[in-house]
Amino acid sequence: MSEADVKKQIDEDVKDFSDVYITDVPHEHRLRLMNKLVASAFESKETDAWLGFMSTAEFLDDIAIDAPKAFDYMAVMLM
Repeated sequence: MSEADVKKQIDEDVKDFSDVYITDVPHEHRLRLMNKLVASAFESKETDAWLGFMSTAEFLDDIAIDAPKAFDYMAVMLM
């Protein structure tokens, strides 16, 4: 699979996940969903958890261009 195909697939998977799982969960229960996702990351292998976090943190400046609250939200996640 080419790099472009992988990126496209990941983008589609994230959109599908957001559309199906996050928007379908009532707002008052989304915290439970997010807690479960974070817990599953904690239960994964250390290298997987570290790589996932670091790849996001590494590009936070770029992410903040499209999502101005990115730094605020990252701070909330680290608290």
